Amino acid sequence: MKVLPWIPALLAMTLTVSQAHTTKVIEVNEPRPLWAALDALEIAVGGAINYEDPPYENEADVHDLSTPDQRAKEPAGWALIGPREGHVTAEVQVPATGKAADNEVVFDVNLLLASYRQNKLPGDFKVEQANGML
Repeated sequence: MKVLPWIPALLAMTLTVSQAHTTKVIEVNEPRPLWAALDALEIAVGGAINYEDPPYENEADVHDLSTPDQRAKEPAGWALIGPREGHVTAEVQVPATGKAADNEVVFDVNLLLASYRQNKLPGDFKVEQANGML
């Protein structure tokens, strides 16, 4: 059987690429879960990821953060409203060293977005790339 001369080089390249990345599980339970997850990803991949909060327009998207003592004080009906807690998790591939390529980061961001959507959290997002940022 004849081995083509380029096969060992291809195998070596594939092995090098797979060893250059490590798996990281990003899992957050936060009032702003996508922001927290993207922040963790940004640190892991060494790139810039910007995020904009969705408008919290539905009562189901928020909850009262005030304590019973705060609610009992004047003015009557006072409440401290904030986004409800949500869960986002994804297993992402991050570079063992250095900065991740843009297409790898986009893939990881889309994994986090899929978890966000699956958990029926408020707002919808899309990934945009401009000037070296997401």
